[in-house]
Amino acid sequence: MRPITLDISQGLPNYWLSQDIRAFPGPAQPLAPAVTRVGPIDCPFPVDSPHEIRPDLVKLPDSEPVLIVDQPLTQWRDYLRQKIQRLRSAKAFVYAGDLSPNELQFWAQQVTFALSALLPHGPVRANGALPWIGSEPPANPIDFFFGLSLSLQEDLVLMAPGHRSPPFSTDENPLRARLLSVCFPSGWVPEEKCNQSLFAIHMPVADNSRIQKAADALSSAMTQKGPFVRFVYTVAPDSGMSRDPGQPAWVDFNGLENLWFRVERQVTIPLAGVGSLFLIRLFVVPLPEVLGKPGRSKVLAEALDSMSPALRTYKGLHHIAPGLIDALVNHANKEEPSA
Repeated sequence: MRPITLDISQGLPNYWLSQDIRAFPGPAQPLAPAVTRVGPIDCPFPVDSPHEIRPDLVKLPDSEPVLIVDQPLTQWRDYLRQKIQRLRSAKAFVYAGDLSPNELQFWAQQVTFALSALLPHGPVRANGALPWIGSEPPANPIDFFFGLSLSLQEDLVLMAPGHRSPPFSTDENPLRARLLSVCFPSGWVPEEKCNQSLFAIHMPVADNSRIQKAADALSSAMTQKGPFVRFVYTVAPDSGMSRDPGQPAWVDFNGLENLWFRVERQVTIPLAGVGSLFLIRLFVVPLPEVLGKPGRSKVLAEALDSMSPALRTYKGLHHIAPGLIDALVNHANKEEPSA
């Protein structure tokens, strides 16, 4: 059965979109340790040398937040405003056409239980209300997931068993992306990923053999343990939040000052031992700001130099990699104290 995509461009079928975003109450204060404040220089720098595609799921440290929320609230609202624009203009919210009302209700309840337990100050109350965007209770499970997406700066994916599995069981059927609200993808289309297994989702990833071999173990861990956190990074030619397939290719490399560092912070939260909520928080920061800390230019140059041609191509860096690496090495040499 084909995925179902909400076509927001045809009107306002959802209560939350009929509201003025400036009237959203926003996250309550204080939020720590549930969330933290961030600024441009707080962008994660998950770069290791040599670069490897690893199937690691790292337990989210107790000292780190589940969600990251920009402060002041004007920054939070600006981020949500960009999500709303994408929801209106792109096929960003999609779910499997064979999801029954009972299944949708079950998963909405499990997400409510998990998030309200982890984050008592929101974005979800134990009764399913979404206080950060108003007190109106969701009318149905789809309304709930849509409202939750608007509450978060993170994109979200519900990973759950496929329809042919035993009820709410992962036996003989891996986790699948059953519902997605992904406004800022990195080179892929949410509608195409809908209902794909973890194995299939990672098929296009270059040098993915270790991830593919670990797909079943990853699925099991995501449903029963965590929260886990992992990061994916690349270098981008502009500050665009969404990197849709078919966007213009790189032009020739023309300096570090014209590049952007793009990072996805991915968090998984187990749901009832059989599903997982997958959250994706995007950071897009001018590369010179990220390289402001000593040693980073050298590490990034070494990581890019160690990537295979296939991985550079997958990340869209094959065209500019030689010039970028040389510029990073020169930048690193300037950081070295003269003899």
